[in-house]
Amino acid sequence: MGSSCPDPDSANRRCGEPAEPVSTIQVAILVIVAALLIYYIARFLGCLGGSQERFASKRAQEIHDRAREVFAEGGDDAPYSDYKKKVPGADPVQYSDVRRLFKEGEMSPHTVESVM
Repeated sequence: MGSSCPDPDSANRRCGEPAEPVSTIQVAILVIVAALLIYYIARFLGCLGGSQERFASKRAQEIHDRAREVFAEGGDDAPYSDYKKKVPGADPVQYSDVRRLFKEGEMSPHTVESVM
């Protein structure tokens, strides 16, 4: 009856010891791969960002629509005075943020909501 370890290659190690310790680098690579896999699955299923238009308040929609008119007429350098006339309750900070979104091509009701 011989050895209590069924592995014939276990002559150089004790029973129950792993063949090699798991390195920190291997664990880090596994965590990164798992995180990327989860991210892409979530994105594919529509849980993150993507092209879906998320909910935006009625106020954000109104600011978006009126700001788009201002920038369509005056370009991305439309003066604040024009913006203030078309967008009720506008302030210089809002103008600056919405104008930046327009210049970057990222102006949508949702992004306007995020800078309100």
